[in-house]
Amino acid sequence: MFNLDKFLDKFKKLKPPDDEIKTNLIIIIKNKINFSINRKDISFKNNIIYIKTKSIIKNEIFINKYKILNLLNNNLKEDIVKDIR
Repeated sequence: MFNLDKFLDKFKKLKPPDDEIKTNLIIIIKNKINFSINRKDISFKNNIIYIKTKSIIKNEIFINKYKILNLLNNNLKEDIVKDIR
């Protein structure tokens, strides 16, 4: 007999789309450090966010890295993002 619980467990492990992660990150950075980043400057690969922007913005992001990661993972309701680089 087919077990519905096992079938639905597959869907619990799905990650949110990259667009949702980028949108949440942009909002958090805007609220936390008062800088705007473009969506095209953010890439997400292997649970790591890569940001390509000006040095001053990257430095501010790295200073607040753990706060941003905590807020982002709380918004996503999972520990998906492991690092920001």
